[in-house]
Amino acid sequence: MKDRVGQQLHNELERLLHPGGTAPRYTYRLQAELKENTSSLAVKKSAFATRGNLTVTAKYTLLETSTGQSLLSTSNAITVSYNIFSSEFETLVAEKDARKRAVRELAQEIRIRLGIYLRDPPKIPLRAS
Repeated sequence: MKDRVGQQLHNELERLLHPGGTAPRYTYRLQAELKENTSSLAVKKSAFATRGNLTVTAKYTLLETSTGQSLLSTSNAITVSYNIFSSEFETLVAEKDARKRAVRELAQEIRIRLGIYLRDPPKIPLRAS
């Protein structure tokens, strides 16, 4: 994945899916596309936001390595909250921490979804939204 958040998701998935290290040969490949969205909420009377939400959405496809066939195509979205401070630096640190939490939760959701699919795969490729 191209950006820093994508790299963090890749690393977290590697850690979750291969706890003993990397697999010698991969049977499946996961392609993912990430999007981020931030929104402000909890507005003070002075019209300054004090709380923000960060939503990270992953659209991903599980591919069979040998054939390139798409087996599962779906998406997951995680929303986490963070404080918005008067200091820009404090807000950036809070948003960075929220992004890290979102990536960890998203990786867990993807791992669970893949585990369910691979435990009992359907006869035809599955497409969900």
